[in-house]
Amino acid sequence: PAPTPTSPTSPPSTIPPSPPTQTIRAIRPKTLSEMAPHEKVHLALHQKQKASLSFATRSFPAALHLYASAVDAVCYVQHDSQSTNECRADLIDVMVTCSNNAATCCVQLGRLGEAGRFARNALVLLDALWGKR
Repeated sequence: PAPTPTSPTSPPSTIPPSPPTQTIRAIRPKTLSEMAPHEKVHLALHQKQKASLSFATRSFPAALHLYASAVDAVCYVQHDSQSTNECRADLIDVMVTCSNNAATCCVQLGRLGEAGRFARNALVLLDALWGKR
């Protein structure tokens, strides 16, 4: 804008400074393939927590979806030298409890074949852990 002319009898007008321009970037959430192992485990733990709330209100379809999503988030996690023991323990916890809880949801929904697959998944993990002790 052009400056406002001033007369000798009136004080000069002040034009407020324009606010600084800001650049806003939209960042899309990472896909599972872009996440580090600890990020996948964190996502799965969050989904497990939401699933538990759905289960508590007997919303079994929603709980099943969330438990299954939590398992899917971590089923192909490849740990590296940067992975902590806590992250590895959380991974096992999520895999076993979410598989077991998904099986329970399936039973409540009358989906017994699917319940068996989730239950076997939990048992395979527990058997593998038992063999390592």
